[in-house]
Amino acid sequence: MSYNDDPNRKKKRQKAKFQPPKFEPTIPQKTPLIEDVVSCGKKFIDKITTSIQGTTVFSAMGVKPNKSFVLEGRPGTGKTFSLWGINNDYNRDIRRKLDGQGVCNQDNKDSDDSITVRMKEFGLFLFEYNVGQHGTAYINRGAKIIHSFFANGFLHAKIAPTILMFDEADAILMSRKDSKNHHGEDDKNLETVMKNLQWAKDIEDLYVVFLTNYPEALDDAMLRSGRIDEVIHFEAPDFSARRDLFQSSIDMLNKKAGYKVVKKYDLDELAKKSKGLVNSDIDEAVKRAVRKRAAQIVGERDKRIIPAGYVTQKRIVEQIKEIKEEESLDKYIL
Repeated sequence: MSYNDDPNRKKKRQKAKFQPPKFEPTIPQKTPLIEDVVSCGKKFIDKITTSIQGTTVFSAMGVKPNKSFVLEGRPGTGKTFSLWGINNDYNRDIRRKLDGQGVCNQDNKDSDDSITVRMKEFGLFLFEYNVGQHGTAYINRGAKIIHSFFANGFLHAKIAPTILMFDEADAILMSRKDSKNHHGEDDKNLETVMKNLQWAKDIEDLYVVFLTNYPEALDDAMLRSGRIDEVIHFEAPDFSARRDLFQSSIDMLNKKAGYKVVKKYDLDELAKKSKGLVNSDIDEAVKRAVRKRAAQIVGERDKRIIPAGYVTQKRIVEQIKEIKEEESLDKYIL
């Protein structure tokens, strides 16, 4: 018996064989919904839902809908939030079913989501590729994982509209001009994405969305005409958008609490005082105000006082100031 025929060696080789990760669809939550998304996020949702809902119309007229998007902009401007809104809205029935069975959310690793929900019940699939979770330092594995991610999307698109979301896309679509930080593995990843993206255009009900905070870092070949259908820039919200964002955040929180936990506020005043903040800052200001009030109530319960379980504009403004101070300190440190 030769060395290569040794059964123990064969077993070791089989164990060492690389297995790509299993990709699971993002489990829908109660919020955000499409109605909660404003500004640039709303613009993107209008475009991708037009593609999803108008497939037959586009086909009848001999063209394909926009299927690949790049969402670019500074952190916290609502790129991921808008995709979550689509997923939650299209899968409201699943969320109701999971709530009825006591399944809380996708962060519960011991939940029975995969058992209690059948694939055919999804109105839409959202799969999230995250470099921190799916990236690898091993040679040749990164491209295999990316290819497997696309293959998973191809299969699910036969069941329902499917969105493949690449977060921090600049990490896998890095410009080849950056010779200092670019190496052979990056080329393989980039080529794998571009090949699969071309195939994805011919798969009905499959959409690919790349998110990046650094659009200047993307390779030029990715952005050329015919490869990416549309690039949407997510700007810091203006006065009108900030006003809408406060209303959306307050509405979501009040809905979740089951009563008006935030009341007596002036949207114009909040929008004016929050100049310079992005979507996530505004949402955090509202939540932080309620969180601090809740902690205060916990401390006052032993005084036999029944405190008011709500917050008003004053507390939100205090948190706006705190967030602005924190961001100023971060800039100073950097």
